[in-house]
Order: sequence, then structure tokens, then C-alpha cells
Amino acid sequence: RDYLTASSAPIVSERLKEFIEELAPNDVEFFKAKVICTDGELPGYYLLNVTHEIRGIDFEKSIYERVDMVKGAFRYNFEYMAYKPNSMKDHLFARDADYHGNLLVREDAAKALIDGKFKGIYLVRPENFYRPITINDLTGGEPDE
Repeated sequence: RDYLTASSAPIVSERLKEFIEELAPNDVEFFKAKVICTDGELPGYYLLNVTHEIRGIDFEKSIYERVDMVKGAFRYNFEYMAYKPNSMKDHLFARDADYHGNLLVREDAAKALIDGKFKGIYLVRPENFYRPITINDLTGGEPDE
């Protein structure tokens, strides 16, 4: 697999690392990862860090609840999320400053990743995210159109 985690700290194969470095060298950095499995170490993986943030959520078109936490902190619970057009600007990869867990990929970069036939990547448009996950999502099938 080329993409091991679906968390905010993705671990990628050397093949995917090299591809992303070539595609978007100013948007990312990588750190060697030590991946230990039950049957030993899995070599050749890297932690992907996306180095830019954007503010792109269209709160007027999104359905969400703001949940206040301790000492002025808050979080959002989204039922539906929409992004403003062209909010990525010159970045191919970014994090959303208001919802940092989202790793954003501009559409042309997403197409390049799909064409590269990398295994384990799950790409979804924000407006399609809040739906049941299918087996194709988990096995590297085609992303939502």
C-alpha cells in the first residue's frame, strides 16, 4: 500500500513520497517513519506533513454545530461541508485552518494521484464526505465523481 493511514498524520510509501515531492514540493515535507508490524518492521515509509493552511469552508452553505469546549476552545461538528471555489489558490495540498483534520488536495493534484494508481488513497469531495463509506472507498476504488 502507498497510503497507510486515514488520520491527520498520513504515512506514505517512498513511491508516493517521491511523486508528491515532484508534484508539490512547496506544500509538503516528509519525515522517515518507523512502521512496526506484528511480523517485523515495514521499511520505506514516511510521515507526510502538509505545510500550508487555508481558510476555505463556506459556512453559509455548510450544515454544522459549533461546540464550545473549555477556556474559549471550540470544535465543529459537520453534517455537511462545502468549500468556497478556488480556496486552495496556488496550493496543491493544504490543511483547513478551521478544521485542521481535513487534508485538502486540489482537483488537478487529485487527478494526478488517481492517474498514478496509488493504493490506499481515499479521495472524496467535501460535499460527498458525509455519506456511508463503501467497500470501493476502502479498497482504492474510483473516488466520487
